[in-house]
Amino acid sequence: MDFVEVDDLKRLTVDRVARFMMYRGYKLPIGVLYKGERMSLLYGPRIVKIIEKNRKSLRYLHATYSGDKRFEVRYIHSGHINAVDLVAKTCSCRSWQLSGVPCGHVICSLESRGMSSDLMLYVSDC
Repeated sequence: MDFVEVDDLKRLTVDRVARFMMYRGYKLPIGVLYKGERMSLLYGPRIVKIIEKNRKSLRYLHATYSGDKRFEVRYIHSGHINAVDLVAKTCSCRSWQLSGVPCGHVICSLESRGMSSDLMLYVSDC
């Protein structure tokens, strides 16, 4: 990746920096909404922290698409399988239903189909 001069970044608004970072392949923090010069969280810091923790488990998971937004998520080492249904918002580990926050299986499913930008749509409102 190319390095960017700090003076160049100072001239850009936060919005343009976010777009620049995404273009360069950087991952932006989950749940951050950029508007002009301000940044605000769509969800509280506790929810964001849980999602970031669940995202760390992705290296141990592999998702297989089963059709109709359903997935089988397999642990690479043990072979244990969890079923994820994005339409019904269910996962067989039941963590998603209990907490309202997508578990690692859901995040893996979204990542496998290139839908990781839609992750916050799957967080429960309550």
